[in-house]
Amino acid sequence: LFDLSLLQRCRRLELDRLKWNAYPLSPRERIMREQKDEDAVKPVLGEVGKRIDKLSPVPLFERESEIRHLVASLRGKRSVSSLLLVGESGVGKTALVYNLAARQGELDLPGKPVFHTPGSKIVAGMCGFGEWQERCRRMAVEASAGKGKILYFGNLMELLEVGQSSASAESIASFFRPWLIRGQFTAIAECTPA
Repeated sequence: LFDLSLLQRCRRLELDRLKWNAYPLSPRERIMREQKDEDAVKPVLGEVGKRIDKLSPVPLFERESEIRHLVASLRGKRSVSSLLLVGESGVGKTALVYNLAARQGELDLPGKPVFHTPGSKIVAGMCGFGEWQERCRRMAVEASAGKGKILYFGNLMELLEVGQSSASAESIASFFRPWLIRGQFTAIAECTPA
């Protein structure tokens, strides 16, 4: 360095020490680290769903027996991994779920957060192959963390159809099926008898 400094034709020369990493991360390691940080920082349920357990109870008339039946199902001796509400359109299935979510403390249910997330909102903005599957995986991991969360998906038929393409027959419902079979989180959906 001294010999090189003699060749330098300037009045002043400063040498600084710089840190250099001789073992840089591979591209795969860098992506994995960024993905882990992204999963830890950015909760996906708040992004694709609306938390309904903090809302005020929806007015509901003459449905106390149905509410008690739902509470019994959720608190039963067997662990219930999912509920399907079947009824004609307009009978109050959605209002029943919203009321149940808002009255958890009053109904002696464990205070689990309840998120309403329709299938169309899950795949919104996803254009690449595997993007909605990754979002669903992150949703399932977040829903099963801690004491768990309840996911209210709304229309079951939408879950069965959204996500399918000519390249893959997998839908959102088939993606969540293994998680629900293992009972890792509770899901609620609704449909008509037809």
